[in-house]
Amino acid sequence: MRWLPEWSLLCALTGLACGGSGGVSTPIDAGHDLPLDERPQAGPDLGLADDGGTLAPPEIDAAPRAACDPFAPEPDSTLPPLPTTVLAAGRDTAGTIYVVAASDSGAWVLISDGGTLVRQYLSNWTFSSDSEAFALGDHNPPCTLQIDRSLDSSGIGPVTRMGVVFALLDSAFVIGEQGEELTLLGPQDYANMPVDGVIPNQVVAAYTARLPDGRTMVITRPRHSSGLSSYQVFLGPAADLVERTVTLVLRDDNNGTTTFWFDLDGQTAVAELAELSPDGGTGSGTLELAGATLPLVRGVGVPADAKYRCLH
Repeated sequence: MRWLPEWSLLCALTGLACGGSGGVSTPIDAGHDLPLDERPQAGPDLGLADDGGTLAPPEIDAAPRAACDPFAPEPDSTLPPLPTTVLAAGRDTAGTIYVVAASDSGAWVLISDGGTLVRQYLSNWTFSSDSEAFALGDHNPPCTLQIDRSLDSSGIGPVTRMGVVFALLDSAFVIGEQGEELTLLGPQDYANMPVDGVIPNQVVAAYTARLPDGRTMVITRPRHSSGLSSYQVFLGPAADLVERTVTLVLRDDNNGTTTFWFDLDGQTAVAELAELSPDGGTGSGTLELAGATLPLVRGVGVPADAKYRCLH
């Protein structure tokens, strides 16, 4: 298992520590903020002794919890102005403007609505040595925006073409042969436009599952998150879904598996989930606890009568 690459071109422009290789496709909410030599190379100790016996369990997580609604929208916040590092901007034949910008937290893709640039949710990102494609699943209609660039001696060159296809793609496309090629714009064409933010500040169930004993697991995250640290793990009976302390989240970009380490009543639990997605997920899943590997029933949905207790 290895950490996913962050933005290739964006990393060089924003100083983010990351790497990548051609043809990698990764959900935008996967990321890291540790340099390579500081990243964990193995998961936490599961509490098993070398001879197969069980070590003394760790101290039970006694952090206070309180009744909550984890799906309540995040508090409104003032959105920052358009990032100063704009990678490319283009306009289609209908007059719609598309902007790709870089910030310290990642990428912004904005599409004009009237005279306002509206930040879009990035549902997927694909890059190669000379292109970056952004799938925009929440846009109406869904679309994929792509920038192509030339390469200079540093390996990063200016953007030479932009294009848009009104479909969600999981790989780059050929600008000029698919969709519409955009007319490249300069700062004077968009710099004075107001910016609106993600719509809305929504929290979603990224993953739901049922354990063999009937308990439910619900993993939430902000709809427009850009980091693995934003996930919350709730586990328990529907009437008392308790937020658990998450110690580590890793994603393997080779097989699409996301693994969560979290405290479960004083023991380290490891949930390994395939195909994590904003709509509840599909695919397989297991929970490793006290040396046993338990199957998870996927896609059970959020219980209608669920009650939650959140960490405070």
